[in-house]
Amino acid sequence: MFGITEAMRKVGKGHVAAQPARFHSTDEIPYFMGLAAFPLELDPLQLTRLEMAQFARQARDLGIGYIGACCGVAASHIRSMAEALGRRPPASSKSADLKIHPILGPKIAAG
Repeated sequence: MFGITEAMRKVGKGHVAAQPARFHSTDEIPYFMGLAAFPLELDPLQLTRLEMAQFARQARDLGIGYIGACCGVAASHIRSMAEALGRRPPASSKSADLKIHPILGPKIAAG
């Protein structure tokens, strides 16, 4: 998707949107509905919240002004994308606070 959207930003002056489905595809089959796992075994191919956040940052850095998501996403993915872009929606109160994690917390606090 980034190759197409980047090319669009270079030649167009209008708005560009990017809205990924939440599944890993391949170079040979770049759309999730063409994968052998479709439709009943897509679970192992799902993108994580962190991967969706990284997508949002990359899209922003390419100049994409409308960033969303499509098939397979949950509210936690949209929240992670918003947070990655510097926003703090009300649902951010549900985000993990690793500072209070019993194992990771002390490491985070130590820097």
